[in-house]
Amino acid sequence: MLNLRRYIEVGAVRNAVVVEGYFTVELIHARTGLVKRRLHFRNLITDAGLDALAGGTGISNLINYLAVGTGSSEPSYTDTTLNAEIARTNNNGGFGDSNAMVGEGNLVEYWRRTRTRVFTEAQANANLAELGFFSASSGGTLWNRQLFRDELGNPTTITKTNEDQLRVTYEYRVYPPWDDVVQEIEVNGVPVEVVNRPQEVANALVWGPSGALNSLGSVGTAGFTALETDTLPGRSSSPSGGASASSHTVQSYTPGTFYREREARWEPSVANFATGIGLFRSSATGGSTVIFASKITPKIMKQDTQRLIVMERWTYARKEDL
Repeated sequence: MLNLRRYIEVGAVRNAVVVEGYFTVELIHARTGLVKRRLHFRNLITDAGLDALAGGTGISNLINYLAVGTGSSEPSYTDTTLNAEIARTNNNGGFGDSNAMVGEGNLVEYWRRTRTRVFTEAQANANLAELGFFSASSGGTLWNRQLFRDELGNPTTITKTNEDQLRVTYEYRVYPPWDDVVQEIEVNGVPVEVVNRPQEVANALVWGPSGALNSLGSVGTAGFTALETDTLPGRSSSPSGGASASSHTVQSYTPGTFYREREARWEPSVANFATGIGLFRSSATGGSTVIFASKITPKIMKQDTQRLIVMERWTYARKEDL
C-alpha cells in the first residue's frame, strides 16, 4: 500500500494588533465656562473589552456610554463594572468624534479616534473617583476602567456640584506593528521563515477609524491570498494579484484567549505557481483591505495534485502588555 500525501499543511501565520487609550477630564464651571480642573491619564483596557473586540465588536461600539463612580479600588484587567457607579451618559455635548493619523507614509505610528462625553449640571454630582466606558446604557461590556489620576499619576477625586459640567474626552489608538515580525512555521514538518509586515498603514479605509480599525475583531470568511512573488512591499503599500483561497473557515472565539483563527484552503487547481508561493496577503474583513503581508522563505511548492491548508491567527493586545 502506498501512502500518497495530497495536501501541504502549513502552521499558523500570526498577525497582531495593538490598542491603547487615554482620558482627558475637565471640570467646568457651567456659568462662566472656566475649567476648574483638568486631568490627563492612561486607561486600562479590560479583558472583557479585548474579548468583545476579538469576538467581532468594533471599538466604537464598545465606547458608547461613559460611567463615573465613587469607587477607589485599583483597576484590574478582570473588572466588568465600576466599583461604585453613580451615573452614565452618551451625551457628546455637541462634540463629534475626531479621527487622525499620527505620522505619514511608511512612518505612520498609529491611528486614533477621540470621543467626548459630557455630564450636565444635574448629573453625577459627587466626589468622583473612577470612570469607564460601556457598550450600553445599562449593563453592557466594560471596555476600560481607571481611577481619576493627577499629574503625578496618583489617584485623586473630582468634586462635581450642580454648578459644574464634567467633560471627558477619550482617545483610543490602534498601532500597526512598527517592525517586521519574524516567526517560524512548519510546512509538512519542515521549518520555514515567515516575515510579517503591516500594509496600507496610511490608508484610512484600512487602518483608519472608518475602516478596518473599527472592526478589527471581525475576521471574515474571505481575504487570504497566495502570491508567487517573494518581494515584501513597504508598510504603506500592498501586493496585488495572486490566487485567493478557495474557502475560509473562521474558528469560534474562546474568551480569554484574545485571538481568532481562520483556516484557508487552496484546492488542487489553485495557486500552482511555477516558482512556488512566496507571499501571503491578508485582510480582516474582505479581500480589498489588505492589512498584513507575509513573506515565505523558502517558497512553498504546490502542485495541481495537492491542496494547501494554512491556519492564520489574529492576536489582540494592549500596548502596555508588550
